[in-house]
Amino acid sequence: MIQLKLHKMNGMIVIELGGVKTTLTFGMMAIEEFGNLQAVGGTGWSKLMTDLVYAGYCNEETLCRRTPELSYRDIAGFLDDMVIDKDPVLGEVFKCFESSKAGSQLLGSVKKKLELQEKAELKKQSKRTGTKLKNSLSGN
Repeated sequence: MIQLKLHKMNGMIVIELGGVKTTLTFGMMAIEEFGNLQAVGGTGWSKLMTDLVYAGYCNEETLCRRTPELSYRDIAGFLDDMVIDKDPVLGEVFKCFESSKAGSQLLGSVKKKLELQEKAELKKQSKRTGTKLKNSLSGN
């Protein structure tokens, strides 16, 4: 049984990993760790969630002045079944991250970058040059 405790104000959530209640905290240290993790390896939901959970775990352990006992491999192993089973806990973890002060700032800057890229693409498409062939296939 997985228990959730969601604290939207401070970006903290408690989930069960390997039968142990584990607190994840999404502060600025988690954002830094998450960025480092995302820079290595592929993309996809499983990688994203493993990076996110590990970053939140390391942030909590650091705040409590403990050395993290779980490795990235441990976290990935615990999350494999959760990803395969489409466990709703992962959605709650992402929502907690998204609603945290640090996470909302990160996502806000990512959304702005995406919007700027989309606008640049649209401008590029509208500035295409060349001749237009009018009725090139008709009238022969």
